[in-house]
Amino acid sequence: MAAAACAAAALALTVGLAASGTDAAWQASERAEATFTAATLGSIESPGCTSGGIAGLLASQVKLSWERPTSLSQETDVSYEVSWAPDAPPDGPLTVQGLEYTFDAPSKLLGTTMYVLTVTPVANTWRGEPFSYKASVTSALTLPVTAVCLTP
Repeated sequence: MAAAACAAAALALTVGLAASGTDAAWQASERAEATFTAATLGSIESPGCTSGGIAGLLASQVKLSWERPTSLSQETDVSYEVSWAPDAPPDGPLTVQGLEYTFDAPSKLLGTTMYVLTVTPVANTWRGEPFSYKASVTSALTLPVTAVCLTP
């Protein structure tokens, strides 16, 4: 009978432990709020492209021009990254502070090369939409024969 009493006591102890719970609860609460603002930098405005020489003849340059994005206040510092393909700059895009860039086409032995020149506005860490110009440069015996803007 002693064994039955020990088993009953062990069962009561096990059930009693399983039945107990905790009264833990969060007593302190905190609240945090944040507001985020997204800005749109946009693309350059009023893009222009001027061929060098007379009607592009005997020229190796095209002059790109633009206006700053209208979404920026005049107080915002903005620079522009200029790149092109093929024959891209070896160190990556060039940084331009002004509102124009003169592209000097690399010398080629013979033939016509179509270039895509891209201007991207940059303000702090924000990058705007790139704008692409197109130009055609024809060379003969490493001398430029024509450099003509095809866009805008």
